[in-house]
Amino acid sequence: MEPERNPRDAPLKEVGWLVTVDHTSRSHLESRVGWGQKRVHADETSESFDRPAGQTVFMDKSLTDHMIVPEIQVRWRSFDDDMEACYDGVLSIHWLFDDDDLAYNIDRFNMHDAGAVHVFYSVEDIISIADYLKMPRWRDFILGHKDMTYLGTDQGRWAEIYG
Repeated sequence: MEPERNPRDAPLKEVGWLVTVDHTSRSHLESRVGWGQKRVHADETSESFDRPAGQTVFMDKSLTDHMIVPEIQVRWRSFDDDMEACYDGVLSIHWLFDDDDLAYNIDRFNMHDAGAVHVFYSVEDIISIADYLKMPRWRDFILGHKDMTYLGTDQGRWAEIYG
């Protein structure tokens, strides 16, 4: 039997984020579902963007949402300039609040892959996880965010953190 994992101690080496729904007009064979990053991909991407040329978003193309502990999953959604949906996904809350801003690679991916300039994160997910992990600064951060919105869904409030 596998020992129970504590979400508070989830290592950043695990999967950080991935696409769960592709709203673009790509065929099933070209879908981005399952694309995302592990820590190694995030580090390679950051190094790439530190260079003046050859910027690349490095990806794993075979990830599934069960690779992120459910108790620390935050939903995200991306949209183009016309607010047409591009991708939905999940990320580890640790990637959103880590000092390295690892979640920023979601924005990089969306911009480079689909021209999606808006990435929103679920406010309710962040609050719930912050309460569960007893991280009041995360709760305070998201509740203090000035631009929360409803995205025409019944899934609560969303915040564009990096926009």
